[in-house]
Amino acid sequence: MSRDDTTMSSRPSIVHATLILSSMFIFVVIGDTNFAILPSNGPKSGKNIIALVSGTPLFSRIDSSPMVRIGGSSCEATVWFSETRITCIVPSGSSSAAGIVISVGFLSLGNLYPVELDSIDGNQIHYTYDKAVISSESLHPGNRSNIPRSLGQTLLIVGNNFGIFDLTVKGSVGLTSCESSIWSSDTSLSCKVVASTEKSTPFLVTITNEVIHDCKNAGVNDTDSMSCANAFSFDRFSIESTFPFNGVSGGGWMVTIAGRGFGTVDTTVKVRLMPLDGNKNMESDCAISTWMSDTSVFCLMPRGDSAYLGVSLTVSKIQGTRASCLSYNNFKLIEFSPKRASNAGEITMSILGTSFGYSPTKARSIRLGDTACTSSSWTSDSAMSCLVSRGYGRDLFTTITIDYASNPYLDTDQGDERLYFSYDSPQIEKLADPNANPKGGSTVTIIGSSFGVWDLSPITMIGDTACPKTDWISSSSLLAKVPEYPFDNIFQGSTLDVQLFVGTQVAISRRAFAYDVACKPGPCVAMVSCREGCNGSNTEGDHRHSRNKVDRFMGVNVARIIGNFTLGGSRLVTVGNVTSNTTRLVTERPCYGNPCLDPDNVGISVIFGGLFTCEVLADSEYNIESFIDCVMPAGIGSGYPISLTIRNASYKAIVDGCTPIMRQLGTQIWDGKPFGTCFLPSNFTKFFSMSGPPSVVYGYSRPQIFSLRPSTGPNMVGKTANVTITGAGFGRAAVAQWRGDCAGSNLTVCKSLFSNTIVVFNSSCDNVDLLLSRTQTGGDVESVATNQNLAFCSSANALALTCKYAFRENPDLCLRPCLQDWNPACTAVCPEDKLICQMPVLGGVQVITVVIGGVSSIPSQNATFRYNAPRLQFVLPPELEMGKSSLLTVIGTNFGAPLAIQYAGRNSRIAFEVELFSPYNASSLTWWDVAQYLTCFSGFSNSGNVTDMSMSSIDRKCDLGVVLSNQIEFFNSWASDTSQQQLIVQSPTVQGGNGGVVQSVDIFVQSVGVRSSVTPIYGELVFRRACRDVRANLGDMISLWYLGAGDSAIVQSLADGRKDFAAVSYGGRIIILGGSSRTTDNLADAYQSSIIGASGWELLSFPEYLPRWSPRVNLTAVVFADILFILGGRTRDGSVCYNDVWVFVQDKATEAKYHLPGTQVQYEVFGDGFQPYFILITSSAPWAPRSKAQAVVFQNKVWLLGGLDCRSQWQIDLWSSEDMTSWTLVHGTNSWYGRNNIVALVHNSRIWVLASVENQFYNTYYTTDGIIWKEPNQACALTLVDVQTAVSLGQYMILFTMGCHNLGNQVGEEEVPCSSGINGTNVRTQNRIYYSKDGATWLLARNPYNLDQNSNEPVSRAVPFQSRDDNVPGGNEFRWGYSVVVHSSLLYLIGGQQVAPYRETVTGAIINEGALQLKCRMDVWVSSGLFNVFKTCLDSTKTGLSSSMIQNYIAGSTPCRGYFTIRSTYVSDP
Repeated sequence: MSRDDTTMSSRPSIVHATLILSSMFIFVVIGDTNFAILPSNGPKSGKNIIALVSGTPLFSRIDSSPMVRIGGSSCEATVWFSETRITCIVPSGSSSAAGIVISVGFLSLGNLYPVELDSIDGNQIHYTYDKAVISSESLHPGNRSNIPRSLGQTLLIVGNNFGIFDLTVKGSVGLTSCESSIWSSDTSLSCKVVASTEKSTPFLVTITNEVIHDCKNAGVNDTDSMSCANAFSFDRFSIESTFPFNGVSGGGWMVTIAGRGFGTVDTTVKVRLMPLDGNKNMESDCAISTWMSDTSVFCLMPRGDSAYLGVSLTVSKIQGTRASCLSYNNFKLIEFSPKRASNAGEITMSILGTSFGYSPTKARSIRLGDTACTSSSWTSDSAMSCLVSRGYGRDLFTTITIDYASNPYLDTDQGDERLYFSYDSPQIEKLADPNANPKGGSTVTIIGSSFGVWDLSPITMIGDTACPKTDWISSSSLLAKVPEYPFDNIFQGSTLDVQLFVGTQVAISRRAFAYDVACKPGPCVAMVSCREGCNGSNTEGDHRHSRNKVDRFMGVNVARIIGNFTLGGSRLVTVGNVTSNTTRLVTERPCYGNPCLDPDNVGISVIFGGLFTCEVLADSEYNIESFIDCVMPAGIGSGYPISLTIRNASYKAIVDGCTPIMRQLGTQIWDGKPFGTCFLPSNFTKFFSMSGPPSVVYGYSRPQIFSLRPSTGPNMVGKTANVTITGAGFGRAAVAQWRGDCAGSNLTVCKSLFSNTIVVFNSSCDNVDLLLSRTQTGGDVESVATNQNLAFCSSANALALTCKYAFRENPDLCLRPCLQDWNPACTAVCPEDKLICQMPVLGGVQVITVVIGGVSSIPSQNATFRYNAPRLQFVLPPELEMGKSSLLTVIGTNFGAPLAIQYAGRNSRIAFEVELFSPYNASSLTWWDVAQYLTCFSGFSNSGNVTDMSMSSIDRKCDLGVVLSNQIEFFNSWASDTSQQQLIVQSPTVQGGNGGVVQSVDIFVQSVGVRSSVTPIYGELVFRRACRDVRANLGDMISLWYLGAGDSAIVQSLADGRKDFAAVSYGGRIIILGGSSRTTDNLADAYQSSIIGASGWELLSFPEYLPRWSPRVNLTAVVFADILFILGGRTRDGSVCYNDVWVFVQDKATEAKYHLPGTQVQYEVFGDGFQPYFILITSSAPWAPRSKAQAVVFQNKVWLLGGLDCRSQWQIDLWSSEDMTSWTLVHGTNSWYGRNNIVALVHNSRIWVLASVENQFYNTYYTTDGIIWKEPNQACALTLVDVQTAVSLGQYMILFTMGCHNLGNQVGEEEVPCSSGINGTNVRTQNRIYYSKDGATWLLARNPYNLDQNSNEPVSRAVPFQSRDDNVPGGNEFRWGYSVVVHSSLLYLIGGQQVAPYRETVTGAIINEGALQLKCRMDVWVSSGLFNVFKTCLDSTKTGLSSSMIQNYIAGSTPCRGYFTIRSTYVSDP
């Protein structure tokens, strides 16, 4: 048997086990054996000792080192005591029933066998660890019964038997596990509680699946009921505040309910709003209730209008409340309209605001001040309306009452403003009778509005005095009684304010009521007034007399004379005699009887100025103690004193009361008449005459100007406008009526009648003095006023001009002033509303003032006349040399006139006699001298802030000087029907800044403040630097001239020489045409040279029977398309100028092209022996007749420009032709306007033009298309020469000139001083060549260029460049009138007129020093053109000398000093 088998078989088997439970022991009965664990339980920390006791031997008879394991853990120590007893130190554990395994050795048959006992009778042996115990006082921190609901609260659990190591601990509150459960020690645990909304909840702790505290499942009878009674609970939530506290009644605003303990998760929340009075029926739920966080819940407010609402919040069935924490806004008035109404009310006011409620059921009312609206109605939460009641007052506070609550307190810090309503204030529109006598008692009707809808007892004050009575009539009218205004003697009247008090409101009308001027006692005169104004005030100014009208009182001048015109007022007079008498109440009256024609019957007469009788109106008698009205006659002027005659009413009553019967009864005589027994008057005063005070004068209305036609016009002598002045008050009828009475009268009023004129001045003249001193009668005044040129503007203290013919009768404008032709008063007079004025020459913007009767017209904007601005047409010369000044001729229009000569007060015509007088202000003479025309020179680049040419010319500064009229020569010149004016003025001197070649200066002409405009051509003066000042003027090129044929070598017919002819290279020969000779002024012949051009000249013959061009000089020849044409020219004396065109016909093709229809062609006559001739293409081309015209061929056209007309005026137009039969005007005015001596040539595919400004100042222009002309950039001016002709050869333009230069002390050059002049006796002048490649700079070619036939040099040798006798006065020689032709690439200079001294024929010595002669030459000189200077001395060495070396070389002592042989071989200058 094996060991294992032995072991297994030897094991005893447990047959039966019974478990008996008791309070202290567990007995295991194995068979008949009892087994017990003493004690059977203990703490989880272990360390306690237990005994395992068996009733029968069970553990071996010997100590076999038994082991006991409890719950898998060995006891810390196991001790064998006997077969029936073992002890064990219990290890720590946690199981409530830990199984026990006992390992012991069994001795059997002498062997010790290990045996493990783990069960008895099939039941496991257990040891029980004690249950954990939690102290009921330790569930909550600080022994609190509850904790906050917020997250993160940690609960400390205190007790015992929690284990000695970290067991699996799990805590839960209600159904929710702790966020974390942590074992700390055998006596403490911790749990981080999850927030809850429960009020109280069971608490459960499980340690390794052992529930140690379960209040949730505890019953009333449970042993843990005591602990569950202290069940765990959370804090109750609280409501702390609401925000916002209030909002609009319409709802929709969100309220935040703030507090604590609302939970950390979204649970069901509900917010309910509770009224203050606790009325459940008025409670309402929030439209939306939303949990937001543990501290906030949102409520979307429903509509409502209650105040001080409480809040009820339910969270997870738990309810919390807060009282009076919410309100709907109090209603607020924002705006209403209208804010004003009439006193009658009955208009609807719209009221806007907030929180008026959302239901119409509430009680609402509106008051305006103390007056309730007739009715009010609710429209919406933001709108109400009110039907305004009638009432009065202003600034009434608007009160709204809703449910007995009125307008809330206004927070002015938040910008709240009170809104007020006002009834219309009373307004005074007018007073029906706005003036009254100062004695008072009359009534005045006040018309206006808002005087009240019932009688509010209004009070009226005039000035500071209350009216005795004011009656309310209606809301628009009152009737007030005028109070008395006390005064003494003469009262000048007073205009006062009217105040009206209605209720609490006041209306004021400023200066609305006037107390009339008055005086007392009578008779007295206080003043004169007019319906239309007197004393020159602003009136309509109707001066017609009533008899000039069909209706007597239509348009009359009615004067009201204010005063008292009685001799003591109304009084009682007894008339008759002793036996028969009556007492009458009498007063003075305007007249008695009808009509009032008897002078003795007139009660009151009025005369002004001793001439103008005012016809008193009959109805004046009703106001005799206040005023009388009278009709003034036609008149003019002002300041006429009044005189009155008043018939004594008492006297008249007594006289009229004496009947014829009474006169016969007695013998009394009164006033030379029988007076019988009648009562006698107390005195003989039947008329009382008086003069008014000096202040009482009458003045006719001032004249007025309504319009001027035209209101602009020229400013030139003989060209000024005739202006029709339309207006009123011109006094034509008055002059016509009173002329006969006043012409010989010296009355002041008669002088005023003729003090009429029209003044032109630069401002309105309120007071014009016509300078009528030493006048005697009205006729004298009229003569002076008509003929005098000047008046004196007293208000401006200056002289002014007068119009011409201002009051001359114009039958076309005169009218018959009335319909009754039989009436002798209806004579034709010119109308009152028109005057005709021929404007004087003045300029600027002037104001027209009409003076009638010495009274100036009312200033008016309609009276302004604007003279045309000066206009520049030409400035000659248009260019000047920089650094020099010259006289300029400024040509244009509207410059004015030399006013200092014509008008400046030097003389005055009085009665056709001229006498000098001194004006009131001598400074006005100076004004005329300097303030009329002037010239202004403005340098554009130096004109301050001027930055562009578009700037107004009046803003341009005259930085280069101003020339006033007293330094200017003035001329009026006439050309055809167009007038031109000229100003001769000295130009400024312009040096040119920064070394520039060109500087432009703008020229303005100013006439009395108005300037001309700047134009690119006509308003510009150019200052150009001379070429000699820009760079070295002496070039390095030279030309050699050889005498090809002298005068004696030409055919005899040319022996008289030739000048001013045309010459061209044509058909391989040179042809000359026309000109003049020594013996013939005008020639019409033609010569041609040999092939070489210098000799072999022959006369061309033409058929005598064919027409041919007439003899002429300075004609123009041009070769175009291999055909020769001649154009223009003139006779020597200039009496005839031509603009014809001829073609030279030399072959059949040319003849066929140009022959005139109906004329015979030459080849039909001569056949192959065709004879050349000329055909007239046109006898009158469209361009003006001219001589010296320039014709060049360019771009397959002939271009014609320049030339002189028969008035010796240079033409500046440009014409072109493609066929010589039709011509096109390219430019009528060109860049070279104002220039003369125009020459042209074609060079390098451009037309070049040189033109002279005045004399010897040449500009250069060019064009590439004939249309646009330019000047070479920074082109200098060629000066001190006269250009005779110009040609192009090679790369140079070559000018043949006659002039001077100051280039002395240079090799081969003799100074010809320019200071000596140009032409004439004892003047040094040379013929020289200038050349240029670009036209910007012209250089002087070096000598020789001397055309002296007497040089006796052979043709093959160059002529010396100096005259042999040039040191002799007058010894120099020069020529002009020659022609230069480019022929076969050579230059040919032919003929001309020469100034030369008289010489001996053979030797050439001067015969008569100082005497010069004119020679007409026909020699031919030839040159190959320009080449660089290369000089050698008499020997033939070819030493090249530079320009700087030449000066030293010529001044040395070498044998060739002063003389060099000039070679034509080109060698560059080193």
